[in-house]
Amino acid sequence: MKPTLVIAGLPVRISHDLQTLLEQAISSVLEDFPDEISDGTTPAALTLNYRDPGYSATTGGYHPVEIRLECRDDGWHLRYVTDFAYVGQGWSTELAKELDFDFSMSEYTHSLVGEMSLAEVNEWFDVWQQSFCCYAQMDVFTLTVTPD
Repeated sequence: MKPTLVIAGLPVRISHDLQTLLEQAISSVLEDFPDEISDGTTPAALTLNYRDPGYSATTGGYHPVEIRLECRDDGWHLRYVTDFAYVGQGWSTELAKELDFDFSMSEYTHSLVGEMSLAEVNEWFDVWQQSFCCYAQMDVFTLTVTPD
């Protein structure tokens, strides 16, 4: 059975491309690891980590992205999307959250502007998901899925 990504009630529009990408990831995990997801008595959860193996502070590349999905009775819910980037210079360079859309807490931040208004969330999320889906279609990411 095809998993259902529940997008009703989110403050952003989820594109067909992103919905398809996430549902494919869920389907793949359910097929490959059916016993690790849930026994049906507790909600299942998946953390999807998309990484460009060549991304570094010195050479750049495609930002790492982490997406959290939780399964409830009516389907899979998007809990958060976090886009990471290197910040700092030299020995103090570190990977930090650049964009964070926490739908479970209704908190949305950008490293340069701080908390975002709902209008800003829609704009930033739309730009982010267009870019992310394009990069995913270019096959630049390695996907690691962690079932919880």
